Amino acid sequence: MSVQRLAALRALMASQPQPLAAYIIPTADAHNSEYIAPVDARREWISGFTGSAGTAVVTTSTALVWTDGRYYTQFQREADLVAWTLMKQSQTETPTLEKWLTSNLMEGAVVGVDPHTFTRDEWNPLQTALTKHNMQLIPVSLNLVDEVRRQLGDPPPKRPNNAIIPLPLEYTGKTAGEKIQELREKMAQKKASALVITALDEVAYTLNLRGSDIQYNPVFFSYLIITPTEVKLLTASDLSTAVREHLDREEVQLQRLPISDVEPVLKAMAKKLSEEGTGKHSIWLSSDASEAIHRAAAGVDVLKTPLNLISEISPVALMKLIKNEVELQGFRECHKRDGIAVVRLLKWLHDQIDCDKTVTEIQAADKLLEFRKEESNFMGPSFETIPGAGPNGAIIHYSPSRDGVQKVIEKNDMFLLDSGSQYKDGTTDITRTRHMSRSPTSEQKCAFTRVLKGQIMLGSALFPQGVKTLCRTFRPTFCRKSVKCVLFMSYKTPILSDEGTTDITRTRHMSRSPTSEQKSAFTRVLKGQIMLGSALFPQGVKSPIILSDEGTTDITRTRHMSRSPTSEQKSAFTRVLKGQIMLGSALFPQGVKGNVLDSFARHSLWEVGLDYAHGTGHGVGHFLNVHEGPSGVSWRPYPHDPGLKPAQILSNGQCTTTYCATPRLGFARHSLWEVGLDYAHGTGHGVGHFLNVHEGPSGVSWRPYPHDPGLKPAQILSNEPGYYKVGSFGIRHEDLVETIKVTKDSDHPRANGLQGDYDGRGVLGFHTLTLVPHQRDCIDVNMLTDFELTYLNAYHMRVFDTLGPILKQRGLNEDYKWLQQECDPMTRG
Repeated sequence: MSVQRLAALRALMASQPQPLAAYIIPTADAHNSEYIAPVDARREWISGFTGSAGTAVVTTSTALVWTDGRYYTQFQREADLVAWTLMKQSQTETPTLEKWLTSNLMEGAVVGVDPHTFTRDEWNPLQTALTKHNMQLIPVSLNLVDEVRRQLGDPPPKRPNNAIIPLPLEYTGKTAGEKIQELREKMAQKKASALVITALDEVAYTLNLRGSDIQYNPVFFSYLIITPTEVKLLTASDLSTAVREHLDREEVQLQRLPISDVEPVLKAMAKKLSEEGTGKHSIWLSSDASEAIHRAAAGVDVLKTPLNLISEISPVALMKLIKNEVELQGFRECHKRDGIAVVRLLKWLHDQIDCDKTVTEIQAADKLLEFRKEESNFMGPSFETIPGAGPNGAIIHYSPSRDGVQKVIEKNDMFLLDSGSQYKDGTTDITRTRHMSRSPTSEQKCAFTRVLKGQIMLGSALFPQGVKTLCRTFRPTFCRKSVKCVLFMSYKTPILSDEGTTDITRTRHMSRSPTSEQKSAFTRVLKGQIMLGSALFPQGVKSPIILSDEGTTDITRTRHMSRSPTSEQKSAFTRVLKGQIMLGSALFPQGVKGNVLDSFARHSLWEVGLDYAHGTGHGVGHFLNVHEGPSGVSWRPYPHDPGLKPAQILSNGQCTTTYCATPRLGFARHSLWEVGLDYAHGTGHGVGHFLNVHEGPSGVSWRPYPHDPGLKPAQILSNEPGYYKVGSFGIRHEDLVETIKVTKDSDHPRANGLQGDYDGRGVLGFHTLTLVPHQRDCIDVNMLTDFELTYLNAYHMRVFDTLGPILKQRGLNEDYKWLQQECDPMTRG
């Protein structure tokens, strides 16, 4: 089947006015949706691979799919491996799509893509790369996969246009009219004559409307155009009387147009603005809107000189990122109801297994849905439930089939259950891992605990407001086996000679009696340096280095000259030292980049609201420049960093100050990296309010989010480290968290130790919304620090104190007793 489809596509490529050497098929629709409707599942149809992420490239002789580590196993199982090649995205040996095309196509080659499925952010760099190699990227507006489907008698299904429903003010906290007024104010600041909203969740958010055109995502196919005087909604869905009354109440007067009119409307708008003077008017649209929409808005086909566009992050994306108090309260309340449903399911499941009853993965998922349907405001799942028993738990985005033989959950299985709900007042996403016999192996118990340590480290972290992508330090605690690792080595303090250049800093207290403040700062900086200096990390990580006493040196030491530092100095000294130790002793996967490791060194300072304003480490040449690129350890990504590999030389140095821009945290992976383990997905994603369960532009990942504005209070994120042993078991712990401001008086486990607020930037932390206990039988309490044990017991107490009374009130006494046992305090035995 795959061979026939590829042959038909290649014939169509050859018949184009400009014959195509390659055709790109993204996993995308015209709105850059993460999850797509069946009508847009073109990559899936052509390749047979059903994963939710991946890009296919078909040439005259080759067919490839780039996808990430979540889907390697799934691709091997689903795709025709004779016809298709897997390109393991983000692996150091795997070229990027751009690199592969420019290395494998002939000069003069023409590459085609449907511009409705490719964003401007994707188009521009690919076009630039191809042009440098005398190749072309051209828009092919007739989607060739759709045409092949028609030719082979399997046309694409119809595009949904289901009913739209209003979401009242009691759930949204702000009227659509108020949102539109705010957007118009932002348009005026940008001197934009129109704002074109193309992302489906942004349209739904702006108008306080919801739909069901994409499964699990309460959105409807549409575009929204806002001008200073008009609002135009382009959709195929009808606006019911209830919707029109809702819009009237929210003071929105809009014109409804067919969705197919969007490009003609934009071209007409461009022509009108051009006639009024291109220097005075512009159209604002997100840079992740499609290339087709960009071309229409610029008037490419109707103007001699296309309009200059404002192509940058949508103001709606930034607006909905920060939840208002009504939305936040909705999240808190729906997590209580969702916690009740999950607790009931876990208790029921253990009862069934204990009684030797047969329960399949799908039956467990269906039972959970049954419990959730009993909860108020439930609107449906927020994604397809992932019920992975035994080896299926190691398939990160596992999806059991209802056809054929179904996997039975066995007594000795680890069972990973990842699920979520859409409620009118919020969205949930939770993963819990259970051992069904309550007797995990020592390996499973160790992995479970290390993943949990990573989640606790991220969940309890303090960090500066505006920090981006809190990821690496939270990668649980695994890195001494089965992964190529790099280790920082320390050598004697060097001096300047003709064999190398030295650069050394040491801080001394001249009386040898530093103040406690100086001592604290000194130690915290040293902790950071040691952390970097002892780190293990993946080859290719961007930054680490090994010192040689026959090359160039660079050293800093801080001394108190009276040997009597103040308590402040001593504390700072020690915290800096702890950071240096943490980085210096860290293990990490080969190929990891330096900006990922930066937060290892800052962690001890961040705990008390301190920071420093420079990078943590730089490359060093051999009797050459003491600052050498392209690698380094910094909060700023090095643009050409190839990732850390053995035999590099880096500096590892910190100092205390009270300002740093936007470092990347890596706390969740740290516990796993310590023993050579890791996981292939990001640590956290944004979550919409009764919208998409995966919401940009912020997240917690080893991959930078291109438009991440930095973390601020009132965001909702997931916290979900994991570990997956292929063919055996999988573990993931996932909670949703709310970003909160933290002061000394806050109810946060690290608040009491604050000494600063990052020079006025403000201290942020997380408050966990999810309320479901972790399985005590799977936790090795001897692996937990005192802080982690206290944190976990306090969390379980909050779960019981919150859900217990609800269960009792409902007369669910057996569930109440089960929850009480699961939440009992743990002690070292």
